[in-house]
Amino acid sequence: MRGLVVRWLVSAIALYLTSLIVRGIEIQSVAALVFAAVTIGVLNAVVVPLILLLTACRQILTLASSRWW
Repeated sequence: MRGLVVRWLVSAIALYLTSLIVRGIEIQSVAALVFAAVTIGVLNAVVVPLILLLTACRQILTLASSRWW
């Protein structure tokens, strides 16, 4: 749980710094910043394991085929 909060904080800081550097990105309020950081955190928590699961077969096949060469 602590690691998740740290990741959300890092995401929020990165979003804030990005809004300072990139012209097209504007943060209207702290609540919007926190919402965006939580959204990114949840997407990372769901998408990354899903991608790892979907690519597991490819990784196993690549490992198996490289052994035969």
